Amino acid sequence: MKIVSFKDPTMVKAPDSQFETAVKDGKGKMKGFAGTLSDAQIKEVVSYIRTLQK
Repeated sequence: MKIVSFKDPTMVKAPDSQFETAVKDGKGKMKGFAGTLSDAQIKEVVSYIRTLQK
């Protein structure tokens, strides 16, 4: 699996729900954080990722 930069145009255009699902359920070698992070905390992670894309 290739690691894609957060700044890649496909990731910039990706909906927040795609990031939320990846954080909750995991993707590739990254484990999921459902049960560890609340839904509000996961949304904060996605917001932080969006700031990195600028």
